[in-house]
Amino acid sequence: SVDEASMGDRATGIMFHHFGPEPWATSLEAFGAILDRYRDRLVAPEAFLEAVTAGTIGDQMVITMDDGLRSQWDLAKPLLDHRSLGAFWFVSSAPLVGEPLWYEVDHWIWRTHFPSLEVFYGELIRRAMNKGLFWPSVQMAAHYLKDRSYHSEVARTYRYWRDCHPDTYEAVMREIRREYVGGNEKAVCAGLWITRGELATLQPPHAIGSHTHSHPMQIDRLVLDDQRHEYERSLDLLYGLPAFLPALAHPGGRYGPEAPRLLREAGYQIAFRSDAAAGPTVYELPRLNSASC
Repeated sequence: SVDEASMGDRATGIMFHHFGPEPWATSLEAFGAILDRYRDRLVAPEAFLEAVTAGTIGDQMVITMDDGLRSQWDLAKPLLDHRSLGAFWFVSSAPLVGEPLWYEVDHWIWRTHFPSLEVFYGELIRRAMNKGLFWPSVQMAAHYLKDRSYHSEVARTYRYWRDCHPDTYEAVMREIRREYVGGNEKAVCAGLWITRGELATLQPPHAIGSHTHSHPMQIDRLVLDDQRHEYERSLDLLYGLPAFLPALAHPGGRYGPEAPRLLREAGYQIAFRSDAAAGPTVYELPRLNSASC
C-alpha cells in the first residue's frame, strides 16, 4: 500500500509559524518571496492529500501553517487569498475550548516585553538561580535540535529547558506569567489564536488539519493511551469544521514509533514532520522550514 511505501523527498510542505517583524517571525516580504519562488509547485491541500494517498505525488508542494496563530490569519491569509493560493491550517484544538497553550503565551511575553530572546532567557536564568533551581547550560543543550540550523544557540537552549525539564522551567515561568499576564489571560489569549468561528469560514483552496490537541512538546514520551488521546481529541473537535481534512502536523516534529498506526486507526490519512527528511510512511512527510527556504 502507499502507506507502507517510502515517500522519499517527493512530498514536501513548507512550514510557517509566526508572521510579523523579523527576526522572530516571517515578514510579509519574505513570505511573498517564498510564494513566488515555489509558485509553480504549490498545490491546494486537498489536491496534495489526494496525490499522496494515490501514490501520484511528483514535485508538488503545499503551504502549511502550524499552531493556528492570529498573525497567520491577519497577515498571511490575505496574501494567500490575493494570489488564489491555499494552505493547510494545522491547529492545536485546546485553545478552541478555552485551554491555553502556555508555550505560546511565553512566546508572547518575551517578544512583547523583552528586547530579545537572549535577554528573556537571561532573566529566566537569574530567577532560577535565585530560587536555587536547575537551569541548563549551552553545553548541556548542545545536542538538542542541532539539525535546526535556523535556531540560534540560545533558542535551542531555551527550548531544551522548556521541553526536557518542564518542572523547573514552569516553576520560573509561572512567576513571570503572573507579572506580565496577571488577570489579563483572556485578553492575551484572544490575541494569540484563530477562533473556531473564523476557522469555520475557511473554504477551499484552504484546509484545516490537526496539530494534536495540546501540542505536547515530547509526545513520543507519553504513554500510548495519552498519545492516542492527543490525536483523537483533536480529530473530534476539528472534524465538524467545513474545511477539515484528515491530516496532521507532528508538534515539534516529534512522534513515537507507534504514531503511524495510531494515526491510521484514528482516521488520519497523512501527517507531516518538521524537517526535510522523509520517513517510510505517509505519516512522516517532509517539510521545509520557511527560515531555510
